Amino acid sequence: MQASISVTFCCLSLTVQSVVTTKIMAPVCITTKAELDDILAKHKLVVIDMYAEWCGPCKMIAPTFNKLSEEREDVAFIKVDVDESDEITEFLKVAAMPTFIFFKNSQEIHRFQGANGDKLKKDVNNYFSEK
Repeated sequence: MQASISVTFCCLSLTVQSVVTTKIMAPVCITTKAELDDILAKHKLVVIDMYAEWCGPCKMIAPTFNKLSEEREDVAFIKVDVDESDEITEFLKVAAMPTFIFFKNSQEIHRFQGANGDKLKKDVNNYFSEK
């Protein structure tokens, strides 16, 4: 799993205390329900891209999904290849690709199908507005 790790060191006299926080900065590919559960438990805001390697529209929208992941550090962007993860595909009841599924506090709040980059951007900003 790719992740960017930022480390802060606080020095107090001879004692060194370290605090480590982890942020997902790029889309992370997962294949198991356990990984999905872990991500949903650790991140308040999650968008999942259900895709397939052979899917032309999936390939067309991938750069938009990747760019959004760089712009919105407060959101975990996850990719699931439907051909590599029957478990997640069945659990999320995905029948078409690409399908984008939005979670807030581990609860699904929105989904849509299709490679509409403008809609993806709009939905990320609407459902996960920075208030």
